[in-house]
Amino acid sequence: MQTLNMKGTLVPGVGTIVVAPKDPYDQDKVIQITEAEHVISPEDSEEVKCQYLIGACYKRMVLSGIVSAVLRPDSVSPQVVVDYEGMPVRIPAREMFVEQWPEDERAPKEVMFKLKNMQGATVEFMVAGAELDSRTVYGNRRAAMLLRQKQFFESRRVKENSRVACRVIGVGGGWLIVESFGVETRISSSEASWEWFSDISNLYAVGDVLVARVLDITRDEETGSYQARLSIKQASANPDIKVLSTMQPGSMYYGVVTGVRDRLYFCRLQIGANAKTRAFMTKDVPKKDDTVCFLVKDVSLERGVAYGLITRIIKHHVRPR
Repeated sequence: MQTLNMKGTLVPGVGTIVVAPKDPYDQDKVIQITEAEHVISPEDSEEVKCQYLIGACYKRMVLSGIVSAVLRPDSVSPQVVVDYEGMPVRIPAREMFVEQWPEDERAPKEVMFKLKNMQGATVEFMVAGAELDSRTVYGNRRAAMLLRQKQFFESRRVKENSRVACRVIGVGGGWLIVESFGVETRISSSEASWEWFSDISNLYAVGDVLVARVLDITRDEETGSYQARLSIKQASANPDIKVLSTMQPGSMYYGVVTGVRDRLYFCRLQIGANAKTRAFMTKDVPKKDDTVCFLVKDVSLERGVAYGLITRIIKHHVRPR
């Protein structure tokens, strides 16, 4: 995903998000992710990096790095390697998530899914310790998450209806997993975008920084940790409305079938609008990911969708051998 500044130009890095000014939701301030200043660089020696990270341990600093490897993910004690300016930081899987499980058992299915899909994700962590002789640094993401929850959720800086920046840490299975200020949330495909799509990975990737709306917040009284329900779609106005308002019934557009459910065909038109129908006038039955010609008969601005019928298949997604 690309980040825009107030002039609509690209902003490097993922530390700060600013919404484009033409967004009518722009006046609704986004609670931003602010990165800690990186004092060291990849060019520094391992000794310098190690000494800096030891200092970060004593100061209880929250740092951020990129997940570069997951070691033995199917074992009872997997480890995650986070790259911090070229310095590998090892984090036990049990210290990667707020969830806890018995010591002699493998991680729950939900945790395993996140663990196996986190490569390339930017995560926050705190340094737990270091071995100077071997230049080995250990981290704790769970501690950083709980601290962020306290700073933003317990303090009410983040509350219901807030717009918040969040990092994508997992994509797949019709879900998007994001982290926002220490809280991990699964966002369903229906709340991931106004745009209809055949595969959520066509829109988002691990490492993206997005803006989401907080729909509700809950707190586990036993553990004291927080959970939040988020929506990327509801963080902005529907961008398709402008396009839909210019579409004329009786006109034909081409697009892609993004899904079929109960004989209802969902299409994303190339012009930039969603369309659906139960009717088609083609020799073959249209299938998901086929490129089709769509005849628009009606447009609903209230529902944000065009109605009509598929008149022909321009290109099959998979050609028969």
